[in-house]
Amino acid sequence: MRIRLPSAEYGPERRPLAPRPATLDGKVVAFTDAFGCPQPDGSVRASPMMLELKRLLEIRFALAGTLWFTKNNVLDPLSPQVLQEIKEKADVVINGECWGSETVAGLRDAVTLEKLGKPTITLGYESLRQFFVSIAAAEGMPDLPFFGEPQPLVGNAIDDVEAAARDNIELVVSSLTAK
Repeated sequence: MRIRLPSAEYGPERRPLAPRPATLDGKVVAFTDAFGCPQPDGSVRASPMMLELKRLLEIRFALAGTLWFTKNNVLDPLSPQVLQEIKEKADVVINGECWGSETVAGLRDAVTLEKLGKPTITLGYESLRQFFVSIAAAEGMPDLPFFGEPQPLVGNAIDDVEAAARDNIELVVSSLTAK
């Protein structure tokens, strides 16, 4: 009898992340905000976390511009129209606010954006990090950047949310640019 060791490797094919630019100077940053922040007048604006990240990036870099998108349904992927606009107009993407069941949709958006060549970081609750990392690995991108936010954002003072953005701006920048 001859015993042979299996040589097959199981699991998804590892996919590379999109190439990162050296700097964000002269770049367009897209924000894909799953929820937005409803206003009393019925309008929707960016979440406080994303607004603070935008402000910090605009102070630090000479951005060519920013784009902001919300989803019709947090559980759905980004629409083909939004993906096309990001593909044509954006250089990097800040993807999020993934707070619960929408984490899978947000993660798949990040994988799709990376495949389109758009460096992406996804924002979500810190308590969901292991879940995010596990699914990212199953999608072939175990190094997909994730920014773990304090939980819960809803009900936290704006000052606390803005402080979390300031505390993590280096993570955001290093995730979107070449190291």
